[in-house]
Amino acid sequence: MQEQWAPYVHWPGVYYPRTPYRGTPAWRLPGQDVVGRLGQEARLAYARLVLHGLAGWEDARFASVWTSAGSQSSPDRERVPTPLGAFVREQPWLPVRGRDRAERFVRPADAWHCPPGLEEEPSYAPTVDHRLRHLLERGKAGDRLREMRLPTWDDPRDSDRLIAALGRLAAEGALGAEDRPAAQRADERAWKHLVRRPRPALPKGASLLAESGDRLISVPLSALDSGESDGDGDAGTALYVSGERDSLTALLVREMARPLLTLPGVSAKAAELLAAEHPTTVRHTDDLMFTVTVDGTRVDPAAMGEPLVQQLPWLTLAVGVLSDHLGRGPRASEAELSELTSLVRSVRLHRYHSWDIELDGRPVTLPGRLGGVLPLPDPKHPLVLAPAGEPGWPETTRIVMAVAELLGRREFGDRLRLAAHQLATRHADLRDPGQEELADALEVTVHQVEETSRRIDGAVGLVLERCRPSSSTCSARRRRTRCSCRRRATPGSSRLTSRSTPPSSRSPYPSSSPGPARPAIRTNCGATWASDSPS
Repeated sequence: MQEQWAPYVHWPGVYYPRTPYRGTPAWRLPGQDVVGRLGQEARLAYARLVLHGLAGWEDARFASVWTSAGSQSSPDRERVPTPLGAFVREQPWLPVRGRDRAERFVRPADAWHCPPGLEEEPSYAPTVDHRLRHLLERGKAGDRLREMRLPTWDDPRDSDRLIAALGRLAAEGALGAEDRPAAQRADERAWKHLVRRPRPALPKGASLLAESGDRLISVPLSALDSGESDGDGDAGTALYVSGERDSLTALLVREMARPLLTLPGVSAKAAELLAAEHPTTVRHTDDLMFTVTVDGTRVDPAAMGEPLVQQLPWLTLAVGVLSDHLGRGPRASEAELSELTSLVRSVRLHRYHSWDIELDGRPVTLPGRLGGVLPLPDPKHPLVLAPAGEPGWPETTRIVMAVAELLGRREFGDRLRLAAHQLATRHADLRDPGQEELADALEVTVHQVEETSRRIDGAVGLVLERCRPSSSTCSARRRRTRCSCRRRATPGSSRLTSRSTPPSSRSPYPSSSPGPARPAIRTNCGATWASDSPS
């Protein structure tokens, strides 16, 4: 017990080093000096007893107050942890389990508490044994352990420690391929909590969770400070921060096998926070210089290529159907649908024989899975680069993925690619697949395709169709008149009171004379006319 308590009774800053001090009782736990030598079950039982005690023990059990005796002036008071407090804080008594499910005993500061209702419990992190977690919710136990530096997973107060812990787990090789999505989501949430703090800061000596190529890596902050070699012959390690995981720049950084930290929604704030301490080694992907040269000429989206819809006229309708019937959230309005399809029509396609790509002054080789197809975003002239050759369905499956990237609707990419594969298996015409083939490929009905087609063309056609006489008994049709909702009623003319156009040549009233009021006649198509005769 003396070894456990000794570090806390050394007071280098006391006011009266030669004056005796008197203290309040210093509590201890029976067996706290030998529990580390007991078996697993005995240590688990001991931990259970400690947690029961933490729920009800008074504050005086954890700290004693030592006061200088005989001082002429105001006495000096020093607050010192008791042997019990020193044991609970610094000794490995709390049982945890990690990926291997083997039970270990650690300090509270080295464990993680998973509260009830946590959406994603980290199987790769040392979390408090589930058999004892309920005891942390009783009385003061949870608050006591938090005072002893026990962190809580996904708690905003522990976001800085969670970021450092994930980096440490990656450095230790504790994160497998199956852990990657959950670990990155936890890291993103922690960063969102951290940057919202009034004065965000990371622990000294922390490591960050990042990705390089197709694997997770750990990037020590010290490596960013010292400019250590990254193994590729460059002057030092650079960390790239991106707000989009699937953006073109992030894809190129990943292909370069550079450390990439992806933080949707908070990438700018995170990059600013890191760059404050590491201005030369932290770069946001939006600030990178990206250049493409094709056939010896630097790409100019405004002057290159031809409209893609000339090669794939059905693509506008396909994108419209996905937005109209298969999109997430509320159905797109006609204005939104028109804006999206106009953007599809603005995409241009340029074919090339050779190209060179540089990112931040370094040459980049695109992955083979892109098949040489590269989307280049531009506010007015979005461009798709594709290898020179005869158009075909295999190339189209890659082009539609690039179009989805340009539209900012990556969720459409996989659906369009699968639709192109389906049309290819049916040997559909590349320029003009039938509506039935397109509907089957998009997994919608022909009626839905036709409905979207009408919405894209505008509402006028739909209104006219509704106004069209539907039977031979329609009075307007018998009188050989024409429906039109655009005509307005004017004095002296036949008055339109609903969707229709009255006969203009039979009115007995001149346009300058309003004439007597005329009763309305409703046709079978729903149009209501003012009759030509007072009867």
